[in-house]
Amino acid sequence: MKNNVGGFGSWLQDMVKNANTTTNSQKANEIKKRLLKYGIIGLVVGIVFIITGIILFSLPFGDSAFDMSSFDLSGIGMALFMLGGFILAIGSIVLKAGLAIVITGVGTKILDVKKEDRCPKCNDIVDDDEMYCNKCGFNLRENKLCPYCNTQNDLKDEFCRKCGKKL
Repeated sequence: MKNNVGGFGSWLQDMVKNANTTTNSQKANEIKKRLLKYGIIGLVVGIVFIITGIILFSLPFGDSAFDMSSFDLSGIGMALFMLGGFILAIGSIVLKAGLAIVITGVGTKILDVKKEDRCPKCNDIVDDDEMYCNKCGFNLRENKLCPYCNTQNDLKDEFCRKCGKKL
């Protein structure tokens, strides 16, 4: 049986799941922006709550400068400190999920080299306009000769330029 957290927890789980399954799509960019925005907001709010909690907790009780002998702020300070810690933790998780999309997107852009952009013989990266591999001399066009009409096609062509049949 699946544990349904509901509300904010469910939203957070959905966002992290989407962050882990998308990289360089439009959807990933939208999710990334939201995660980074909400993560930074969570960090800032959490830090403000923690600092406010520390200040309120450390105020002197019953001192003549702050004559609040009937009102103790240390309990409120402790509550703000704990709430700030919780918000800071959630904000850092959300920010981490957003940064995961950024890092994954950058990594896939760097590593995203298609098979047809490599020489089939030596696996060296080749340009679209190369006729022969500049490392091993392999004829890069020989594999793209159309078997139906004998037309020479580019490496990235999936269909023949002359007859339109699948290569």
